[in-house]
This record gives sequence, structure tokens and C-alpha cells, in this order.
Amino acid sequence: MNKMKVTMRSFSSLQSLTSISANFFASKKSKLSPGDVLIFNLILHLSYLTLGIELWSAILCL
Repeated sequence: MNKMKVTMRSFSSLQSLTSISANFFASKKSKLSPGDVLIFNLILHLSYLTLGIELWSAILCL
């Protein structure tokens, strides 16, 4: 049960970060600069890293 809560929280966090990033880039209405793409990729990679860490911690706590 605890593992399920952690998994759902992780996916919710990932969805929130992705949504924030998408809204930021949609609001720019201009061409994205290479720096913007780098920031977007960094946010996504950190989100997936966080998700992986939370899932592993849930598995190890069983």
C-alpha cells in the first residue's frame, strides 16, 4: 500500500513538472532558443531521476 502511494505521488510530481514546463514554453509564442530547449530537457531529466529514486526507495522499503 505504501509503495502505491509513493508511486502515485511520483507520477503526480512528474506530471506537474512537465505541465509547468509545457505551459512556460507555450506562453513564449516565439521560437525557442537553444537555452530554452536545454532548460526543458534538464527539467524532464531531473523529473525522471526523481521518479526513479522514489520508486527505488519504495521498493527497498518493502
